[in-house]
Amino acid sequence: MNLKKKKIILVEDEPVLCELIKTYLNYKDENLEVIGFENASEVEKYFKENSKIADLMIVDLKLPDKNGVELVRDLKSIGIEIPVVYMTGYVNQPVIEELNPDDILFTKPFPPEELYNTILELLKK
Repeated sequence: MNLKKKKIILVEDEPVLCELIKTYLNYKDENLEVIGFENASEVEKYFKENSKIADLMIVDLKLPDKNGVELVRDLKSIGIEIPVVYMTGYVNQPVIEELNPDDILFTKPFPPEELYNTILELLKK
């Protein structure tokens, strides 16, 4: 296929869920390349080394080293401005209040097809 693959950064600290989402999206669409990370520091290192670029991020709100909103804020401060889909399994965590009204939040568990459709919409913009 002649389309350029869209690179998606997935940040999820549960290895099984990270692999499940990554496998689903890579299988569902050959034009997606999903790269999984288990914490914020790995993602920050990825973006700082060699100016690697991505088209979209899927970020868990609760990560071992910082919350997902902080991660996205820190990445924006170094010039990484890409669409973000947040996800969480904890609906009562205070970090949810830090989200902007137009931020997209999936509450786990969620149908993978809904995540896929949301990703496609964001990538069209």
